[in-house]
Amino acid sequence: MAEIMEEKKELTPAETAAPASPETPAKKPEKSTADKKKRRRTIRRIVALVVVAALIAGGVKFFKKKDGSSEVGMATVSYGAISSEVDGSGLVKAKNSETISLTTAGTVMDVFVEEGQHVEQGDPLFTIDDLLPHLATDQVKKPLGEAIPAESLNILVGSRPLRDDEGSDRVKLSVLELLNRKYGIVEEDFLSAELCAVPAFRAVDIGFDRSLIGAYGHDDRVCAYASLAALLQLGTPERTAVCMLADKEEIGSEGVSGMKSRAFDTFMEDLCQSQSVPLRACYEKSFCLSADVTAAYDPNFAEVYEKRNSAFVNYGMGLCKYTGARGKSGASDASAELVAYVRRVLDGAGVVWQMAELGKADQGGGGTVAVFMAERNIDTLDAGVPVLSMHAPFETVSKLDCYMTYKGMKAIYEAV
Repeated sequence: MAEIMEEKKELTPAETAAPASPETPAKKPEKSTADKKKRRRTIRRIVALVVVAALIAGGVKFFKKKDGSSEVGMATVSYGAISSEVDGSGLVKAKNSETISLTTAGTVMDVFVEEGQHVEQGDPLFTIDDLLPHLATDQVKKPLGEAIPAESLNILVGSRPLRDDEGSDRVKLSVLELLNRKYGIVEEDFLSAELCAVPAFRAVDIGFDRSLIGAYGHDDRVCAYASLAALLQLGTPERTAVCMLADKEEIGSEGVSGMKSRAFDTFMEDLCQSQSVPLRACYEKSFCLSADVTAAYDPNFAEVYEKRNSAFVNYGMGLCKYTGARGKSGASDASAELVAYVRRVLDGAGVVWQMAELGKADQGGGGTVAVFMAERNIDTLDAGVPVLSMHAPFETVSKLDCYMTYKGMKAIYEAV
């Protein structure tokens, strides 16, 4: 920074005391205001020039090479883009999420996987289209049972048209070509085929503690598995043990594969004849556990349960003396002697069990194959795993209850 200093002439005492001589010129008149402003501007310009000169001198010194020469950089002005990258980490979270479930059930067609086959990522799956809520004004006004007619549950199996074909069924022909190439199926085979599509959910652990299992079709694969697994662990039992796996229980046990069929009687008659025992005598001395799930108490829908008589998750195998609707209507009723016997066997084997009923007496209800076994003069008790969200595409059961059901079935097989 430059400073401008004004000199002051110091006078001797003699000069200070001496009067002015006649030759001393008269005092100059004071400068005007305009002259003062002009003088200040001149001072500012001088200061600026000194600062610029100092900066130039510093720059020359900075860029001056060791050999005394100077280096000056040159560049051509041009247009260009300036880019800037920012790296960071954080949590990505969906703004909106939605639980997907089917509002009703229907029979659909599936030819790419077999029952029980493991589905790998990338395998072809299918879907049923649903109406978007934006256009569902009329649909939401309908009763739940009428909102989605069975005829609208059409499965989406493809969309790519067949090449080199100008017909109106190019997509259909393309799908048929794939089926024929992979499975040898032709269109006429669908007239006799019995094919179904089921939800493609894999069984997974549920909960932070992984104490539950979520999957499609717990009702009634979870009880069928416990019954069959227990039978296969027996070796040679003291008494004859039979595990009968029946189909179509949910529609009334109809058809040759249902529990109404005489197929079971034919099998049992052949077994009895091999030992010279009348079939009816065998039935009279037999008893049956109808391996079927029961409803687990759900606090979200507490109004439909009788809490004091309901099964609970993690309370063990559920025993249901009678089911049916509005009391015992349309159901079997196990004898008190059979219930007492099963209790004694389960307690002796260390099985955790509980008594249960299917909701409030007047709320609804349901039945099992127990009624058809009872018609054969076989005393029958319902026993199985308590289930949450029964008949939903994704059902939930407890691991403890599954194990106790297996253990209970095995104890009954082994009891003498």
